[in-house]
Amino acid sequence: MPGLIHDHCSAFHPLGVGSPFWQEIDLQRYGLTWKWPQTDCAHPLDDGSAGVLFQSIEKTAARMGPDASRWRRAVGDLAAGFDDLASDLLRPVINVPRHPLRLAAFGPRAALPATVMARWFRTEQARALFGGAAAHVYTRLDRPLTASLGLMILASGHRYGWPVAQGGSGSITRALARLCRLSAAESPPA
Repeated sequence: MPGLIHDHCSAFHPLGVGSPFWQEIDLQRYGLTWKWPQTDCAHPLDDGSAGVLFQSIEKTAARMGPDASRWRRAVGDLAAGFDDLASDLLRPVINVPRHPLRLAAFGPRAALPATVMARWFRTEQARALFGGAAAHVYTRLDRPLTASLGLMILASGHRYGWPVAQGGSGSITRALARLCRLSAAESPPA
């Protein structure tokens, strides 16, 4: 379609705003503009329904029917404490955790295979939404720890939403390039 930017496999950035690293370098100062959709994510099903993610955990849970309370229990505390969780999980592993209780709460769910975590839900909509998020690990979902990424990006979605970069994902690269060029210009000679 003319004029439409096609970002294959790179349209939404659930950690683009919530990652401590991305927050620190603040690419908005280098021309990046984030845009938030009304519906952050949807995983359609053959019957025409869908598992739908909104930034509001309550709005998401309201569409889960009998899985509403399970969704809140699975993701709610992770979303509420996302900044603490991200500050420990999205940094080098050899550091001492700053929020060990938050990590301890995340650990048992994160250690599960995504297929096991998905069976915790009763509805196909909740399973599809969780499974679609977990599939971003790009490996078999029956392996240990595959629930971790799904939980993380869903929690990020409830905390920050799933924004898109205005002008396409290449805008992130262009903002990073501006940052690098300006940083090189400001660095003293070696």
